[in-house]
Amino acid sequence: DPVLVEQLTEGDPYTIDAWAVHPGGRSILDAVERGLALPPEKLEASRAVLQACGNMSSATVLFVLQRLMAQKPPSGLALAFGPGLALEGVRFGWSDGDVARAA
Repeated sequence: DPVLVEQLTEGDPYTIDAWAVHPGGRSILDAVERGLALPPEKLEASRAVLQACGNMSSATVLFVLQRLMAQKPPSGLALAFGPGLALEGVRFGWSDGDVARAA
């Protein structure tokens, strides 16, 4: 859905450095990757948590965030899904001076 992509990413998914997508299953990650036209490496952290821990319900996305925040990304988007495929999201990023922000 182009409207959803615009709302989540301000029109360009490639401007987001880190993606913390709730790994509720491989099919969810595949659908997000396909729907947002993301390169596979953008969901590496989510896929790694799914492989290592499985789907731990709501808490799973926090394990993905833990991996990503260790990298101090300048920008990120966390997405979680609920019953009936409800979507929740939050933008995040690091700005402590250790990471140079894009001009």
